[in-house]
Amino acid sequence: MGRTVESYSGCRADEAPLRFMWDGRKVAVRRIARRWREPHAECFRVIGDDGLNYELRLSDGRWVIRCRNHATR
Repeated sequence: MGRTVESYSGCRADEAPLRFMWDGRKVAVRRIARRWREPHAECFRVIGDDGLNYELRLSDGRWVIRCRNHATR
């Protein structure tokens, strides 16, 4: 299942995620808790408007999303 991420684009493309699809619902990014770069990816640890923590990675124009605490709300 593909994941859709909407992001803010300033002077660089895909600068920061704003909202994304997870389990068939749209989750808005409440806060970016951490941001870092890896050799081939731009990475974000975010808190969604559902109170859960997610990790979003952008690599080669493709987003990968992982929920970090899916069992606890």
